Amino acid sequence: MCANRKCLAAAHVCDGDDDCGDGSDELKCTSPLTCGPNHLRCNNSECVPLMWSCDGDPDCADSSDEGPERCGGDGVHLSNRRANCTGEEFHCANGECVRLSWKCDGDPDCKDKSDESDCREFLFSSFRNH
Repeated sequence: MCANRKCLAAAHVCDGDDDCGDGSDELKCTSPLTCGPNHLRCNNSECVPLMWSCDGDPDCADSSDEGPERCGGDGVHLSNRRANCTGEEFHCANGECVRLSWKCDGDPDCKDKSDESDCREFLFSSFRNH
């Protein structure tokens, strides 16, 4: 039982996620949680995919995946992100590269959803070029 009286399955205690909503399921954990091999442990103990760190988009609730201690300097800057996408990729406004075919497909693939903006002009130019 959480401090706020919410009940959880035992598997949710000390798993790195605030399942209670008040953090009480993560307070009295004896051994530090380890994340999977392709994951990063945030300063607040949650786990996020390692590839999401230093991409300019905070995925940890405490933003520790984007902090200077992980990314260097003052944290990630636009110049540190992947600058060159291939000809078959769309360059998201936040620096990510996603498949060009995902641009304007009705499903946001960039974390900043920039692949779904300006779609009317994109579709018009696509039709004009074919």
